[in-house]
Order: sequence, then structure tokens, then C-alpha cells
Amino acid sequence: MESTNSIDIYKLFLENIPYPVWIQGIDRKIIFINDHYENLYNVNASDIIRKKTIDAVSKGKANIYNEQLKKP
Repeated sequence: MESTNSIDIYKLFLENIPYPVWIQGIDRKIIFINDHYENLYNVNASDIIRKKTIDAVSKGKANIYNEQLKKP
């Protein structure tokens, strides 16, 4: 039986979920986006991976998102 890496399982799940998904690190840099995110926001993963949210999306959207992160 083939062993499957947990990371591969998570990536497969995130790539196939029918919603836009992004993951950012604690430094607020984007480390993953799925195809639905790319298509919805008309971006390429290679253009925004390793960028902070505020540098990857409009300042207004980034501020809204960052404020929501502060809520309990």
C-alpha cells in the first residue's frame, strides 16, 4: 500500500474544494492559493505567493481582511 504524505492530502483537498482558498503564514505572507482563488480574483499564484496580503490585493480589501483577523 502506498503511503500518502499528509501535506499531499491537504493540498489535494484544498485544490478541489469548490471555493477560493488562500493560506497565509503568521507573517501575513500568502503561502498558498487554489485555482478557484486564481480564477475568481484573476491572479496568478506565482505573482502573489510570498507577498503580504496588503501587497497582493487592493489596500481596501487587505484592510478589511486584516481587521477581521483581529476579531475574537
